[in-house]
Order: sequence, then structure tokens, then C-alpha cells
Amino acid sequence: PTWKDSGTPVHLFGHSAGGLVSRLIASQPGIPKGKIKSVITVATPNSGSQFAAHCIRIPNEYPRSTRFLKTLGHDLAKVALSLPEFTPEVVRKTMQEHENIQPDVLRASIVCWAPRNEWCWPLRLIYKVPCFNDFTPHTDGIVDRDSQPFGKVIAEIKIDHIRQIGLFGAPEKFAKLCDTL
Repeated sequence: PTWKDSGTPVHLFGHSAGGLVSRLIASQPGIPKGKIKSVITVATPNSGSQFAAHCIRIPNEYPRSTRFLKTLGHDLAKVALSLPEFTPEVVRKTMQEHENIQPDVLRASIVCWAPRNEWCWPLRLIYKVPCFNDFTPHTDGIVDRDSQPFGKVIAEIKIDHIRQIGLFGAPEKFAKLCDTL
């Protein structure tokens, strides 16, 4: 890519799965020393996602919930096909195999989570579907809190996954997230 050829140093930033992509980009061979200054992940499943692993099991373990979600236009059986790459086992293996970030690059993360009663209404509604009732880790609604740390944790913010992209209210929390970057 062009950014590799320019003399200007860059900071890589990624939200959710984009944080994994940022880490993989920074691990590519041939990047000149000093080109990448930092890799910062926000609400990234750096150790994989229990939510992804749970969603893979839903079509077999919760057929009624699967049918209900499909009537709402969300086909979990199809979605589940793309989720194995985000399970803890696969993410850990992939990151171990490709983690060649130069030692002088700052590695940092912003960890996000919130209690369920503070999530935006779409997430609270989704979690009323029976297949999600028993899914209880500390999470931002999508990514487990404990899987997010990468390098130095520069902030921990109580904000759900959807509000992290500026949707469904809580502008002060979104502003805090943006100010941290």
C-alpha cells in the first residue's frame, strides 16, 4: 500500500475486528523501522470472542430462538459460518502466528464494557431473546471485557459496542472515547 512507501509515520487504530486487522497489518514483513508509531485497539476481541463462540452454537442449541431471529431478518445459521475466525482458539492461534510487530511500536488498547442495564435499547432487546439470556460475561454487548486488553490499557470506558460508533445516544460517553484517542 501507498502508506508503506511514504516517509510519514502512521498510527494504526482499529475498532472491534478492525483492531485485529490493524495488528495483522502492523505485523507484515518489510515495513520500514519507525514507519508505524502505534497500534491502538478499541473494544477488540484480542483474545477472541465468547460471543462468537456462543452464536455458533445457537442454531443447534436454540432452534426456536434461531427461527425467531430469522423472522426478524437475522439468519444466525448463515452468520455463524463467518464467526469461527473470531473464537478464542482461532484468534489466539492467528495472533501468535502473525504477531511480528516491531518492538518500538506502541501497543495499546481501550477497553470498553458496560452493565446490561446501561446498554442501548437495541442491545438490551437482542438480549431478551432466550438464546442470549444465559450469556453473561462482562461485555460491551458483543466483545468480552477480558479479551480486549492489548499492550498497555490506556483507558477503560463504560460504553456498549453500538454506542462506541456514535449510535443510540450517550454522546458524552462517545465523546470520552473519541477524546481518549
